[in-house]
Amino acid sequence: MTTPDVPTGLPRVLALDAARDAQGGRQVIGIVGAAGAGTSWTARVLERLLLRRGVPTAIVRARDGIAKAVGADWDDAIALRQSDPVASAERLQSLGDSLRERNDDAIVASAMIAEISSHDGDERVPEVLICDSLRHPAEVHLLRMVYGDAFWTLGTVCDFDTRRDRLMKKLTEPGAAVHPSEEAVRRFIERDQDDPTSSHGQHVAEAFELADYFVDTSSPLSDPEAPDTALDAWPVTADLGRFLDLIRSDRPMLRPSDAEQAMYHAYAARLGSACL
Repeated sequence: MTTPDVPTGLPRVLALDAARDAQGGRQVIGIVGAAGAGTSWTARVLERLLLRRGVPTAIVRARDGIAKAVGADWDDAIALRQSDPVASAERLQSLGDSLRERNDDAIVASAMIAEISSHDGDERVPEVLICDSLRHPAEVHLLRMVYGDAFWTLGTVCDFDTRRDRLMKKLTEPGAAVHPSEEAVRRFIERDQDDPTSSHGQHVAEAFELADYFVDTSSPLSDPEAPDTALDAWPVTADLGRFLDLIRSDRPMLRPSDAEQAMYHAYAARLGSACL
């Protein structure tokens, strides 16, 4: 068997370097979490922690991409909040579902990528882009395909009762004629976590399994704009700081925690099993 000759007329190309150049040196963090887990608050806290380190950062919101794509339908769904906040939230879910069905399941991530690219002309180009939030595994796969090792997924964990109570408070608009029932909020949470009626619906649970790092956001925080003293006292802040230390590599080498080592051994044990 002979080895084909390499054409001598082609310029030398370093594929890995070319891929890194295409990423532009930026890092992208995708946040995934069930409704009520506080993905938007987590995104804002992450942004504050990065800005403390002098890292230019921007948040890219999934809702902005959906709103731009569906136009007036988005405004109609938002206007419904005063009369029926749960129906408004469900309408917004349906708009995202129909957008995925008409295009593909990663369409929201495509909009995020377009928004990320739009920052290239900024006077101070963000080094980190935070995607708030991912609700389908196809979105995670597309972002990982585009940004490679520069993309990280952060999963937010929160107990069900806390998520329900947060949503009950969030969906109770001041002066609203209808207040959400616990049953309606539960249905909303279940559809968000895994919609069994449509492959184009929200499948947060599947996307969550693809996360690289997890934080428990069950602890209360008064506001993502809380003073630094309150922010530093929030238990999640330390976990987010460790996450940034790991992905930014701008701090001394960190030893794996006991939980991280346990997860590594669990993953290695799974690879040794023939059970699907």
